[in-house]
Amino acid sequence: MTIIKTSRSLVDALFMPFLLLTTVMMSGCSSRQVLDPEDSVVRLSNGASLKSEVDRLVIPLIDSEENIGAVVAVLDQNQQSSVFAYGHKDKDKKTKLSGDTLFGIGSTTKSLVVSLLLAMDDQGVVSLDDTIADLLPAELTFADPRIRDITFGQLASHTSGLPREPVKFESLAALWHYFFTGDNLYSHLTDEAVYTYLQEFELPSDLDDAPTYSNIGVGLLAHFLTLKTGQDLETLLNTYILQELDMQNTVIKLTPEATMRLATGYSGDQPWFIERNTPLDNWIFSSVMLGTGGVYSTAEDLIKYLKAHLRQSGTKLDTILQQSRTIMGEDGRHFLTMGWYVDYLPDYDRHFYYYHGMISGFNCYIGFEPETEIAVVVLRNNFNWQDKVGHNLLLRMSEFLRLEQSQDVNISSP
Repeated sequence: MTIIKTSRSLVDALFMPFLLLTTVMMSGCSSRQVLDPEDSVVRLSNGASLKSEVDRLVIPLIDSEENIGAVVAVLDQNQQSSVFAYGHKDKDKKTKLSGDTLFGIGSTTKSLVVSLLLAMDDQGVVSLDDTIADLLPAELTFADPRIRDITFGQLASHTSGLPREPVKFESLAALWHYFFTGDNLYSHLTDEAVYTYLQEFELPSDLDDAPTYSNIGVGLLAHFLTLKTGQDLETLLNTYILQELDMQNTVIKLTPEATMRLATGYSGDQPWFIERNTPLDNWIFSSVMLGTGGVYSTAEDLIKYLKAHLRQSGTKLDTILQQSRTIMGEDGRHFLTMGWYVDYLPDYDRHFYYYHGMISGFNCYIGFEPETEIAVVVLRNNFNWQDKVGHNLLLRMSEFLRLEQSQDVNISSP
């Protein structure tokens, strides 16, 4: 469909309510299942293994074909990590999964980007207070001059005032195309399109420090870090995060070797009009959106990443990344920090820090509890709105450890 430019703003206005409704339907369904852990705590206190609890959560998902495959990595109270694999990397070839199988991690990429910013800030390469003004093309003019004053720290903490993504007719068209094809729903957000949007967008008049989750905000952060340094995002991540933590299998560019270890991604709860467990193509992002979901990783690598956030990696990042825990505010459903969602479970008085990323045919959950210093990674090769493993497993371990404080018991090793 071709729309002349003079009618674009009118078309956007007419379609905006429908786009907003559709966006809510797409983004508002993501959730973390939380079941009563009492029976699990009893089993663990009677000597059941941690693997048996993972089995209880994951095997039903595989048997029902809700998921083709899943890999779960767990960091226990003794700083020991274990990896458990279920189902298949490819449903036709019946290839088994393992701890070094690659999965798309979707929005979990944003946590890595924020960690990158904190590491670069610590080394004086950039500052959280740097503004984007000097990195924008000089010829651009802005309807709202405050756009130029947005800082790296605001982009990282979702306090820039930028929306989740542009509310435009093109966004609606891309979203509905995705429902039928599974194609990248951000494919229209080229560097040029995002720059044009920044020129047209007006920040809220009452802009404050309250966070508003923004895909384009963190995408722009990664983009500006590359402009500031003249290095691509993968090089920056390798230099400041991945090499430091020995995360050798976390990549953006899929080399032939990496492609051999990549799980096939399948449809699930989305796209709406594609049969469940249909293979989906991997998404390719523009440079300005790469930081919002372009990374592939493994369960083994991501548990190393969580160890750094729990001060267990033995590297300088143990200290640097603590800044990411500071709660900046809430968006109505969650608390937000630089790099994490935080869910408070009032029935158990627990705070879980996590990211739940969904992209194309993949689903990624990473989470940890600072109090007990335990962590969980769940990678699945289907698109699923609901995490049924991550929060549940963290809660079962956490509640057992609460019992352990008053009794001389330990979770049995796998």
